[in-house]
Amino acid sequence: MKGEFAFIKDLMRLLPVSGPGLRLGIGDDCAVLEPPAGPLLVTTDSLVEGVHFRRDLQNLASVGRKAVRVSVSDIAAMGGRPWCLFSSVSLPADLSDEDATALATGIATACRELDVFVAGGNTTRSPSGLTLDLTVLGTMQPGCAPLTRAGAKAGDLLAVTGSLGGAAGGLAFLLGQAPQYAPAAELRALWREGRARVPEGLALAAIPGVHSMMDVSDGLGQDLGHLCAASGLRAV
Repeated sequence: MKGEFAFIKDLMRLLPVSGPGLRLGIGDDCAVLEPPAGPLLVTTDSLVEGVHFRRDLQNLASVGRKAVRVSVSDIAAMGGRPWCLFSSVSLPADLSDEDATALATGIATACRELDVFVAGGNTTRSPSGLTLDLTVLGTMQPGCAPLTRAGAKAGDLLAVTGSLGGAAGGLAFLLGQAPQYAPAAELRALWREGRARVPEGLALAAIPGVHSMMDVSDGLGQDLGHLCAASGLRAV
């Protein structure tokens, strides 16, 4: 590809790079933000080629969308609203100009979909494979506190949104390890694109009887164990 500076120009052309509370964004050594009143939520996430996505099974636009959505998902899991993000991308030498533009377009599409602006980041060369590191900042609704893993109470009902194992099922379909059937296309898209359940998180955070939430990314059994350990409870 043409180089990391060309990729940065693509990002600045395509991405929403201004928003509320941003005094200075992309183009300087640091961003300058004016955080809103109340708790500030911060999360980081990485997507590594061959681990979280595969270029032979998806296009780069879907990788960009997935990177933003799975990162924002952690904000949603606390009952927060995403505010802005910082995107660091390590680009392999074999990435074409078309793929680099598709990646930037995918990131931009998901940012607009989730009403998030990009306040900064970094690009560098990668000796092997494509890697995306995203840091997302979010805010809480007035009157709402972050819903942590430690907040669960005895007697709470355990519930999930979406389809458990959906992304894993989608990958199995793509690899030919599962028979194709009616929802296969939807599950393939879930693995390729991800989803951030921001509306669900905001709605649940406003309900007084909801005490705890978390993002399920490693399977119900493993993640439920983390929630139980944090809350000092067992699940039935």
